[in-house]
Amino acid sequence: MESPEGFFIAKGVDPVKDQSYMLYQVRRQMLPHLVLPLGEHRKSEVLSMADDLGLPYTQVRESQDACFVEDNYVDFIGKQTGRDDLLREGEIVDLHGRVLGRHRGTINYTVGQRRGLGLGNGPWYVARIDARANRLVVAREAEARRRAFTVDRTNWFIDPPERSFSCAVKIRYQIDEVPCSVEPGGNGIQVILEVPQIVTPGQSAVFYDRDLVLGGGIIL
Repeated sequence: MESPEGFFIAKGVDPVKDQSYMLYQVRRQMLPHLVLPLGEHRKSEVLSMADDLGLPYTQVRESQDACFVEDNYVDFIGKQTGRDDLLREGEIVDLHGRVLGRHRGTINYTVGQRRGLGLGNGPWYVARIDARANRLVVAREAEARRRAFTVDRTNWFIDPPERSFSCAVKIRYQIDEVPCSVEPGGNGIQVILEVPQIVTPGQSAVFYDRDLVLGGGIIL
C-alpha cells in the first residue's frame, strides 16, 4: 500500500488519552473541517492551561466508561430495554460443555473478559456468549485467541481497498496495535493477525499506518 496522502486522523501525543481509535468513525469528507486542538498536548499541559484561564476543571468527573451514562451501563441498558432475561443467572461452561460455575446474567460480560468470573483454577477468559441458552463459554487464553476475523460497516480515510495490504490493527481501546494483513472480499474485510488475539465481536477494529488512522469497522 502506498503512503497515504491528504487529510487523516493521527494519534494524539498523549497515549493515555488518545482518541484516534474512536475517531475512525468520522466521515472522510468531514476531515478538512475538523479541528482537534488538544491532540498535540498531554493532559498535564491541558490542565495547566485550564489553571491559567481560571477554568473549574476539578468539578468535571473523569469518564472511563460510557460517557453519557450516569450510573453503570448494565443498569442503563436494563432500564432502556426492559430485558430482565439479560440479568438472569445461568451456567458457565468450558469448551467441552462442562459446567464450571454460574454467571450473573450475560449482560455483565464481554468476550475476552477475564475478571469477575468467580471461577477457580484460573485464569479463564470468556470465549463466547450463548445468549439463547443463557450460557457463558470460557476457555484458557491460548484457546480463546484467534488469528482471523471479519470486519463490516467500514469507514475509510483512504480509497476503499480493492486488494490486500499490510498495516496494524487495534481491536480494543486500551491495547497496542497488532501487525496484520487486510483482505477485501464480498462478505466484508478479512483481517489476518500476525499474532493471535482474543477478538470481541461488536468491538471496533481500527487500521493504522504508523500514527495515521486508515479507517476501521465493526468486528463480526
